[in-house]
Amino acid sequence: MRIISDSNAFYIRHIQIISLTKLKSLKLLFYLITSRTNRYYTVGSCILLISAILSIYLNFQSFNCLTKLSEYYNSQIRTDSQNNIFIDLQRNCFIITNSYVFAVFGVIIGIIIIIIGHWKKRKLNN
Repeated sequence: MRIISDSNAFYIRHIQIISLTKLKSLKLLFYLITSRTNRYYTVGSCILLISAILSIYLNFQSFNCLTKLSEYYNSQIRTDSQNNIFIDLQRNCFIITNSYVFAVFGVIIGIIIIIIGHWKKRKLNN
C-alpha cells in the first residue's frame, strides 16, 4: 500500500512540475508577444518557423502528387474512371503546389520582418 502511495505522490509531483514549466513557458510566450522591443523578432520567427515547416511538408506532398500524376500521363490505357481520377489528381496537385508557393512566400515574409526588427532595434540604439 505504501509503494502505491509513493508512486502516486511521485506522479502528483511530476504533474505539478510539468504544470509549472508550462506556466513559465506561457508567461514567456505572453511576454514575447506583448513586449514592444521583441515583437518583430517574435512575429517574424513564428511566421518563419510555421511557414518553413509547412513548406517542407508541402514540398514532399507535391513531389508525391506530381509523381502519381506523371504515372497517369504515361499510362497508355485510359478509361472513364481513370479520367475522373486524373482530373481530381490534377486539381489536388494544383492546390498543393500553390500552397507550397505561398508557404515559401511566408518564409520570405518572416525573414523580412526579422530584418525590419533588427534594423529598428539598431536604429533605436544609435
